[in-house]
Parts: sequence; structure tokens; C-alpha cells
Amino acid sequence: MTAGSGKPRPPPLEVDAICGRIRKRLERQEAAALVIVGPVSDPTVRYAYQVYAQAENGDGDETPTQRGNSLLALAFDGDTWHAVCAPNERVRAGGNDHPARTLLDSVAPRLESSHLLVPATIPHDAALYLEQAGCELASSTILVRCRFRKSPSEIERVGAAQAAAATGIERVREHLARASIDVGEEGHDILIDEAEEPVTPSSLCRVLERAVYDENVMPVRTSVQGVATREDAITPTTPLVISTTVREPTGYHGFLCRTLIAEPDGGATRRAHVAITHGLESVRVLASGEPPTVAALEGDLAAEIQAFGFRPHEVEVMTSGIGLEATERPASTDDIGPGVPLRVDARVETDTGSVGLGGLLLPESKSARWLAQPDRRLRP
Repeated sequence: MTAGSGKPRPPPLEVDAICGRIRKRLERQEAAALVIVGPVSDPTVRYAYQVYAQAENGDGDETPTQRGNSLLALAFDGDTWHAVCAPNERVRAGGNDHPARTLLDSVAPRLESSHLLVPATIPHDAALYLEQAGCELASSTILVRCRFRKSPSEIERVGAAQAAAATGIERVREHLARASIDVGEEGHDILIDEAEEPVTPSSLCRVLERAVYDENVMPVRTSVQGVATREDAITPTTPLVISTTVREPTGYHGFLCRTLIAEPDGGATRRAHVAITHGLESVRVLASGEPPTVAALEGDLAAEIQAFGFRPHEVEVMTSGIGLEATERPASTDDIGPGVPLRVDARVETDTGSVGLGGLLLPESKSARWLAQPDRRLRP
């Protein structure tokens, strides 16, 4: 944090390496500059702004979030970064100060050609401004690829988000552990909390989100699956798949999923839980060796779970990158290397309900580890 400000700074990036990769891409595609335009809420714009701020001003005091409801235009010509900011309200009002136009006016005299690289997510109006000025645009994924590998400080941010997610799910575990059993209105056993109110998915979500907020982290998506609706009372034998995606103040995400049952009775639910636990350990070992692809990790995880007798249509696995987006590249055939946090999630459908486990796996030089890994036991 900035001394005395109390505001989180964006994590420092490996700016020289990032600029070098962009420079090589510009040379390879014979482009004059990389241009990025969009709101600060856009992850690509946020990332580009961090690179710009650190390349031009060191680590600075200003973060992208301090730009508020603004539209940013940034360009890198291989040597220098340029940035223009304008409030969204003025842009929507049809003024002539669209940041893409202002940026081009200041950058164009320095460019040797009109060939520009832009992200595929560039807003339509910004693309029109550039094309009307005679620029030729080519889509590039260079910034997305630069975001694959996280700097140590970025990993620290992801870890902080993950720690908050773990705190939230631990608070739910404690809440369930304190619950007692009573007979509900329909004559079935249900869980009731210390206030003698029925425990419901909605009440558990509130417990989790309150714990995450207490860690100065924002819940993005929280779910408790296992009963028909969010307000239904939970029975002691109901498998509860509890998952949360959270975001820390500078925009980096965490994700965690766990299954809890107040009174597990073994059977298919227990077998599914053992299968997923075994599969996640297999994935960790695989990620510790030669860099695999995302598809290879997903295939290994699914195969390990199916080896416990589950059919392919009963098993769902997902692996992706995580960072400024809850799910981002690498994906599919992308190779995974050290310093690339991975979101790993597995679900199995059984006759007695769903079972799910997931978290963040960080491959390192000769190993891989789970970030903020909580206890995975079924019983609270």
C-alpha cells in the first residue's frame, strides 16, 4: 500500500520482459504500435495500465481503480507508452474528446506506419475512430499471453484473494459444525442454527460472504448447491457443494470449492469424494513435472475420477488460468509453466447428490502446490 494512503497498489509486473515481448510482436507483424482502449473495469485495459504506469512512473501511487468511471486509451510504440483518459459521461455525450482520437493525435506523428495491433475486445466506437483516421487494425492476443505468467507480487495478490475464500468456506464449516438437528415442518430432520432458525443455502452464503468482506475482499459469485432452492432447509445428509469466487482490491481473483455433509453416510457420495481428492492429487503431481497443457491436466483429472467407477457423463472437470479475470488463459492446448496459477474444479453427479472440490494450483520450478488449501474432509 502507498504510505499513509491506505489504498492498495497494483502489483509490480516484470515490465521490461513484457515490453520486450510486445516489441518483438510489433516487429514480427510490422506494426507501428499496440493500442488498447476501454473502461478500467476491462481486465486487458487494467493490465495495460499497470504496465504503462510502472514503465513510465515506477510503481506510482495511482491505481487503475482510482480512474473511476473512465475510458482509457493506451499505446506502446516499441519504445514509449502513451495514455489518455476521459470520463465515460463526456464520451457518451458525443464530444470530440474520445480518448482513442486524442491518443492518436499525439501518437500518430511518431509512427512510421498506420498498421496497429489491438486486442479483440477493443470497443467498436474506438475501432471506428482509428479506422477513420486511416489506421489498419490487426487483432492481437499479446497482452493476454503476457498475463499467463504472474509476477511474484501478482501471485501474492491471488494468494490473498484465495486466503479470503478459504476463510469464508471455513466460516461456513464452523457454522455447520455448530448446527443441531430438529424436525422440520414436513416431518423431516433439518439443520437449525444457534438462533434455532433453519440452515438454508441462502443463510450459508451470507455467512461466507460476510467472512470474505471482513478480509477486505469482494465476493464475486457464491453458491451452495444441494437443495432445490436457496431458501429450502438443509437436511443432515444433504451433500452441500459450496463454491466461491472472490476478488481482492486490485482486481485479482481467488476460487475455492468444497463439499460438506453434516452427517455423511458413505456410499456413492463418499466414493465420489475420494475419487476427486485422488484426481486433484494426480493433477498436482502432473503439474510438478514437465509443463503439461491445460487439456492434459483436464484429461488426467477426468480419467482418475472415472477410474473409481464413474461414467464420463457423470464427471465434469474444468481447468483454466485465473488472475484479473475469474477464468482466463491459459486454456485448452496452452502449455502451463511455473508461475501460472490454475483454477481447477471437478464435480461428480451421484444418485445421492453432487460432490465438488476445487481450488488454485500453482506450478513452480520443480513442484506444484495448492494455494490456501483448506481441509477437504466431508464432515464439518
